[in-house]
Amino acid sequence: MVDAAGPRVSVVVPVFGVEQFVEQCLRSILEQTYANLEVVVVDDGSLDASATIARRLAQSDARIEVHGYPNGGLGSARNRGLEHAHGEYVMFVDGDDVLPPKAVATLVASLERTGSDFATGNVERLVGKEMRQRSPQHAPALSLPDPATNLRRRPDLVWATTSCNSLFRRTFWDRAGLSFAVGVLYEDMATMAHAYATASSVDIVGSVTYLWRLREDGTSITQQRQRPQNLEHRLRALAASRRAFSSAGADVLRAFDEKVATMDLLLYAPAAAVGDRRLRRTLRVASRRALRRVDARRLPVRARVLHHLVRRRAWDALAPTVEFFREHGQDLPLVQVRDDRAVVEVPPVLGGVRLPPLADRLRTIDGDLTAPEVSVTAARWDDDVLELSGRARLRGLPAKDVGVAVELVDGEHRVRAQVEVENPAERGPALFVARWPRPDLVASGRSDREVRLVVRHGAASREARVVTRSVRGSLGTLATSISPDGTAVAVSAERGAPLRVVVRRRPFVVRSGVVKAVTGGARVTVRVAATGAARLTGAEFTLPGGTAQPVAIEGDGGGTWLVTADLPADVVPEARFWRLWAETDRAKRVQVAAAPDTPLESDTPCFVPLSTERGWFAVRVAETPGTTE
Repeated sequence: MVDAAGPRVSVVVPVFGVEQFVEQCLRSILEQTYANLEVVVVDDGSLDASATIARRLAQSDARIEVHGYPNGGLGSARNRGLEHAHGEYVMFVDGDDVLPPKAVATLVASLERTGSDFATGNVERLVGKEMRQRSPQHAPALSLPDPATNLRRRPDLVWATTSCNSLFRRTFWDRAGLSFAVGVLYEDMATMAHAYATASSVDIVGSVTYLWRLREDGTSITQQRQRPQNLEHRLRALAASRRAFSSAGADVLRAFDEKVATMDLLLYAPAAAVGDRRLRRTLRVASRRALRRVDARRLPVRARVLHHLVRRRAWDALAPTVEFFREHGQDLPLVQVRDDRAVVEVPPVLGGVRLPPLADRLRTIDGDLTAPEVSVTAARWDDDVLELSGRARLRGLPAKDVGVAVELVDGEHRVRAQVEVENPAERGPALFVARWPRPDLVASGRSDREVRLVVRHGAASREARVVTRSVRGSLGTLATSISPDGTAVAVSAERGAPLRVVVRRRPFVVRSGVVKAVTGGARVTVRVAATGAARLTGAEFTLPGGTAQPVAIEGDGGGTWLVTADLPADVVPEARFWRLWAETDRAKRVQVAAAPDTPLESDTPCFVPLSTERGWFAVRVAETPGTTE
């Protein structure tokens, strides 16, 4: 469904030499589920058919306007596009890239909800026509939602310095004095540093809002790293970014300097292996300066080793060393493994090239480099036992010797699980299953506990919260466990939030329910019981859209009531679940619960009483009389 309402969004699209891709790019914008768009195409002196294709599309969609200028580069084209942009929000899309269908809607909804200065989403690389790959630069900082945050709370946002995955309030853009550098490569790097450093709050939406094309012909700016000018332009952009980030405090500056040493400079290591003297000299000088600004012990072993090779001018060793670390990933060969410290074993000869000696200090991992990595991937009830399954390891260390303990933590109170661990023979994390009998979960009554893992390796023991990265599968669909006394146990899984197990007493439960067909609908009769001291003073059945149906109540004086209602058959198809709400003597309105084994009957397939996955009582209306789902 396309949303034609909402504030106008201006999308600035510079085009130059992108005739193979520009139609796919523009159509991905025009086909957004958010329709109130103004698409400002800037023809940056294209020598191919890019502008012609854009003008053809403009003839069939009035939201596109095309403006032509002599070639001035990407930064100049974006700035010129802003002169023609009239929306309350503005975003930038390169002419060879693609927007996912809900990108604009997601970003606008977030900003309308929070009032932040700009919103940003995750990025994936687009390979060929359809294949999408994770972007290592963006994923660590942008994979999980974090609304209304800021740079001081999230120093890792220094990694997210591309502009095209973001949506900006125009008032913020103008107030902050933002613009793009002209006549240089990496024109948006310092702009984004300034934006993050200036913004009062920023929304991280967590979902992918931009597909960044990896050109197969290697002609994009980021793919031309063998040219010395490419590195020189990047170094100037990094220097301007550092000046902007310096106002945000020491933690942010440290994160930025570590990012430069870990990623930005080492992107040029493979190019330096075959590059000219100018490129190699520039990289050596930059490497030396970058390492003076960081504690090298905090850098990954890959970064320390590659910087060492650059300083030693071991150019022939760079490419095979990059390949060695790429091939092994997290599972590097280790020697001298003890507790949460180890030394990586790098072969003395790689790809037929002998490496210079690598001291232990270059190859040692400990501290944050062996932080616990944990996840819960599945949840289920096995009779009255809650099971959580997942993975655990200490980063960089072999998981074949890892031990795992799982607890539910609420302040000082902890409920430990029975845990089974399956350790890998070689690579990969340890797999675990944690089990809690239901009586252990409800013993202390109402509670809201985080799931915590303790990962042990030798004498080292590290505790970690479980942050939900995905609610697909059983984590998103696990039914709430309801007991006859109204005690509900639920697993709360929200992307970006700690995984929790919540125990609540629901004030009213359905003991039994009967549905009988009547003319024009069905009569529902349910026996409702109080689980505590609350008294039932009123009730109604409602549809999600707000339609309500009154009920008749008879009380027997023993904490149970007979609730009767006539439900019509002619309801809108999208709102087919009638839910029972109760009013209490404490002026509260609450939903009525039902255990999965509550006796529920119906003599018509058009109306089906049930307990929902969250443990609420509802009556489902079939789409067509005489059928069921």
